[in-house]
Amino acid sequence: MDLSDSNSISFESIVTIEDDNDERSNQAVKSTPFTKCPKRIRTNKEKAVMAANARLNYHKLPIEKKKEKSQKRAEAYRRKKEMMEKLLATPINECTPEMVKTLKEYMLQQQRRSENGKKRYAKMSPDERKVYNSKRRKNYKKKVVEEDDES
Repeated sequence: MDLSDSNSISFESIVTIEDDNDERSNQAVKSTPFTKCPKRIRTNKEKAVMAANARLNYHKLPIEKKKEKSQKRAEAYRRKKEMMEKLLATPINECTPEMVKTLKEYMLQQQRRSENGKKRYAKMSPDERKVYNSKRRKNYKKKVVEEDDES
């Protein structure tokens, strides 16, 4: 870094405050430029390695811990889904820009999910499709029965 460069951070913009205990702490002044670190972008290979390690760690867990972890994941998914349903139910004239932004992100995520599901289904063999469809029918029937019991 060139010290003569006008874009470099100046030491005058950082104030040093001495406490009674003679401890020094740096406090940034409002005029200090905020230098944001660039976000680390992982390659697909790195992501795959991380996912494999996470799967291994999950499979090493005892059964009770696995149940707790999957229950937490399911609850978090339910909470997020309820929150998004509430956001979708709000009238457009009452939405704030942050709400609109989160809704757009959610809709894009749902679109990507559905496209990936369609691609996955298209790659399946006829036997795999039969198994997949039978599981879906079974889960759907179970869900309908639970909803009838609640009513």
